[in-house]
Amino acid sequence: MGFFLLAGVLLILLSDYTNAQEYVEGKIITVQQDTAVVKLLKYKNRKQEAQERFSSVQVQEADGTLKMLHPADINGYIKEDQVFRSLRPVTGDYAQTGIFIKQITSGRAELYYHPGFPTGGGKYFFKRSTEREFIAWDGQIVSKVEQVQDAGRGNDPNAIGGLQFKITQNTSVFQEYFTRYFADCPLIMNKFRANLYDNGDIKSIFRDYNAEGERISKASSSKK
Repeated sequence: MGFFLLAGVLLILLSDYTNAQEYVEGKIITVQQDTAVVKLLKYKNRKQEAQERFSSVQVQEADGTLKMLHPADINGYIKEDQVFRSLRPVTGDYAQTGIFIKQITSGRAELYYHPGFPTGGGKYFFKRSTEREFIAWDGQIVSKVEQVQDAGRGNDPNAIGGLQFKITQNTSVFQEYFTRYFADCPLIMNKFRANLYDNGDIKSIFRDYNAEGERISKASSSKK
């Protein structure tokens, strides 16, 4: 009898342990552009997190309860050193809740990615740090992502929040487009001429561009 009672207690404790929520420290960027340090839910199922991190993030409140935030609620979040920025389309499936896009690289040119859940069809979003409009690249077609207004809660044009966008067709060949886009960088131009980049190298192109920008900036500073 004592054995079964002990086994039952152990099963309850084990169940509580396995069902316990885990959290990691992260940051939320509010629609007012403030940064708040918070505890973010850490998913036990990596496949579930790989999908949900592009549509929502769960924050632990002061009383221990969970609050789910969507891209329309915040400007973005940082979790385990990974930056996610919010975008809210004007029309389409994500018009109400928006999407989070994952930062690939930052610097003179910013590159982000969204895998296209739940229907598939991932896209890269990019722009220079001085630009307000994003460009979308789906691996074949380059599309202009026009800024409509700063999006916050609702459709208030004066609200501060994630960038709204709509996609307009602007088909272009990969090399032709990016040699024009990065015409100010001899390193990128030379690598294209040497056929060192192809359609699968968009991450490398942006990283090379930003690294070259940092190198030039440091060289310029050392001469002063």
